[in-house]
Amino acid sequence: MDTYSRVLVGSRSRASGEYFEGMISAACRFYEEKRISVIEKTPEPMRVLKPYDRKRGQFICCFAKQAQPDFKGDIDGCDYGIV
Repeated sequence: MDTYSRVLVGSRSRASGEYFEGMISAACRFYEEKRISVIEKTPEPMRVLKPYDRKRGQFICCFAKQAQPDFKGDIDGCDYGIV
């Protein structure tokens, strides 16, 4: 697979992931508005090692801890982690 194809596949995957995460966030807002649950996005535990390209806001980093669920919340009085 040449470089252009990999960039195209990466862009499509990133866009699909952002769309999917947006749909999950919209559902979480809906549940919160209806007072069914409170679900929030969990930030990724990353540590910046060094800047890569300051003009484009890029940096080199690594995960600081083991992976956690992307969303966590409280549904009708019970704590749940949603992956």
